[in-house]
Amino acid sequence: MKQMNELVRITKDDFGEVIENAEWCLMVNRGGGNQNLCEGQFVGVGESACDFDVKVVQRGGITCEKCLQEIREIKAVKL
Repeated sequence: MKQMNELVRITKDDFGEVIENAEWCLMVNRGGGNQNLCEGQFVGVGESACDFDVKVVQRGGITCEKCLQEIREIKAVKL
C-alpha cells in the first residue's frame, strides 16, 4: 500500500478573514485533532471556525514554503 499525504488549504481563518492565495499545507494529527504543520491551526468540524479544503495525494502538492522548510528540517535529522 502506498503512503498517501493529506493536505489542507485554509481559505478563511477563525476570525472570518479570507486568505488570499491560500497555500496547500501538510495536515498532521497532533494534540488530538487535525492541524496544518506550519502553524498548528486546527481544522475540522467542531475544531475551528475556519473554512478549508482537503485533498489526498500520493506525492507532492505542498505549496506552503513554511511546511516545506519544516519537512526539510525533519528529514535532515540523522537517526
